[in-house]
Amino acid sequence: MKRSYTIALVVLVLVAAIGVAFADFRGDLLRAGIDATDGQNIDIFEGSLNVHDDVTVGDDITIADRMILTATAIEITSGATTMSVADATLVTLSSPINMTGFIPSGGALGQVLILKAGAGNNTIRLDDGTSMTLGGNITLTEGQGDVIGLLCTSADGDEWIRLFNVDN
Repeated sequence: MKRSYTIALVVLVLVAAIGVAFADFRGDLLRAGIDATDGQNIDIFEGSLNVHDDVTVGDDITIADRMILTATAIEITSGATTMSVADATLVTLSSPINMTGFIPSGGALGQVLILKAGAGNNTIRLDDGTSMTLGGNITLTEGQGDVIGLLCTSADGDEWIRLFNVDN
């Protein structure tokens, strides 16, 4: 009988020690900024996060408290449209018909603007010219994930250059 009690006591002590060790490990994870309680949700408060696969974001993105991507939707209903993008960073463009001549305006010097095509099936053409230096006309096709990144180069917020584009 004494042997059974001794074994039970040893097992109980081991289980308690493992529980304490796990609690310390989980506490270290939380102090490092990793919230492992929600399964797929991870919050990083310090350090860095390296991602080696796809990331899908539904709304606004804040990166290191320095860059905020504010999601905005703009529907273009007529050609050669100048639309204000003041305070915008990530704009989803959509159109009920194929459009030509979209021009962003109202930006700020140094503002980075990312335009992505909406979910329809029309095209939105940005023309290389007076207010945009694109290296050629760029067409965003809805429903294909087309994206263009622009940088505002004027104090009046009406001149843009192409940083990158993805034409799927």
